[in-house]
Amino acid sequence: MPAYLVKMGLLAAVVALAVYSLPELYSNHEWLGFGAVVVSTVVILWVYLSRKRIHLKYLVPGTILLLAFQVYPIAYLLQISFSNYGDGHFLTEASAVAAIVQDSVQPVPNAPSYSLAVATKGNPADPKANFVFFLTGPTGKIYIGTPAGLSSFPVHDVKLSPTGSVTSAPGYNFLGPIEVNNLGARLADYSVPLGHGEFIRAVGISSAYVGRATMQFDQRTGDFVDLATGVKYAPYRGTFVATNGSGDTLTAGWRAGVGFSNYTRILTDSSIRGPFLKILVWTFCFALISVVSTFAVGLFLAIVLNHPRLRGKAVYRSGLLFPWAMPAFISIMVWASMFNPQFGLVNTLFHLHVNWTGNEWWAKAMLLITNLWLGFPYMFLISLGVLQSVPADLIEAAHVDGANGYRAFRNVTFPLLLLTVEPLLISSFAFNFNNFNMIQLMTGGAPYSYGSAIAGSTDLVISYTYRLAFGGQGAQYGFAGALSIVLFIIVAAISIAGLRRTQAFRTMT
Repeated sequence: MPAYLVKMGLLAAVVALAVYSLPELYSNHEWLGFGAVVVSTVVILWVYLSRKRIHLKYLVPGTILLLAFQVYPIAYLLQISFSNYGDGHFLTEASAVAAIVQDSVQPVPNAPSYSLAVATKGNPADPKANFVFFLTGPTGKIYIGTPAGLSSFPVHDVKLSPTGSVTSAPGYNFLGPIEVNNLGARLADYSVPLGHGEFIRAVGISSAYVGRATMQFDQRTGDFVDLATGVKYAPYRGTFVATNGSGDTLTAGWRAGVGFSNYTRILTDSSIRGPFLKILVWTFCFALISVVSTFAVGLFLAIVLNHPRLRGKAVYRSGLLFPWAMPAFISIMVWASMFNPQFGLVNTLFHLHVNWTGNEWWAKAMLLITNLWLGFPYMFLISLGVLQSVPADLIEAAHVDGANGYRAFRNVTFPLLLLTVEPLLISSFAFNFNNFNMIQLMTGGAPYSYGSAIAGSTDLVISYTYRLAFGGQGAQYGFAGALSIVLFIIVAAISIAGLRRTQAFRTMT
């Protein structure tokens, strides 16, 4: 009975979550999310309200989590990689058009300015309430401005402040300074048309001016025309580009598909191709050297501490696990301080004058040393466990056949060891290929010797991609997404090839 109540409570929570999220998804036109919630809820209820379908009760949770946290992020990243999503391209096309028109508004020369009061016909707290402008001209004449236009208002029906602004009028609720300020974007977008492309718009909370947009959008052709210069701007891949061949673009753009241009840019843009290829080579070297060094040191220590006549093995083994037991980010920060060129322990202790962070090769050596410290305990632990599981009969048989200790290890123990650790070596290679924390905490990619403020000498592809997406040079989510997909394909290809080789190795042995 308690188990049944727990099950029904969890199913009720699933239904409640669906009921809560579906209206929000529907109102935001998130059809993919809406469909996913509906299908997931129906499947969960169909499976868990039945006493049958036992195997599905185990498969459904994992499948849903796989789709939500693995398949969907990869699919979304793939979609972004074929777009220009990034700085200047966050808006929709309609929002970009409105922003360009808004930014092009200039005051009309010699036009009058007005004292402004904002009022509503209904409840001012209602976000959907329509508001109007009460305007006092330079001559003291009172006007009321609505989206339909400007008209005069009887002076004797209003009350004025000492500055000439209207404070009350029959049938209207006037907003205070704080309420006007809270209108924000609604007030910024509100204008009173005057004809001939001119309109009245608020500036601040108590004044208004006559303005005119210098950029005119043609709804029929989808082009912009600069009224001051006569230059036409046509839409192209999320940006309005000048048609006179100058290459000028308007500031606001929108998110649009760009095909494979982000991928081809990796190889065709010289400012990207050179640094990227160097970073890719260093990424391979970093991952490979890290795996080989940590495995070699871990295996050596495992062999030493597995010797039957060694005393105090438990103490030594426990001590070697300390670097692995500590949080990695703490160890990385400690090592970064130890390699400080001026005050670091390494230079002080060994009387060195090495600029660990300013020289490309010393910085790379620093990263490999630190990663060795962090990685060898794991390899030691795995290797020790495998060595202790090797049947002693095989070793004895090798000795009977005349093999010495080295030949017995090379021909018997090591092949058996590789059967177990090779998949772990592949996963370690994939981890170090994307070892973002190490680069970000130790060097931040520095030194920058590739002639680029984004690509550093110690950057891995993952840290370079991060800087492209979130760096101070401007966000380039689409291009960073393309790099991430390339990185995913490389790591996946290496992992699949390695796993296939492992299977072949097992077949041969």
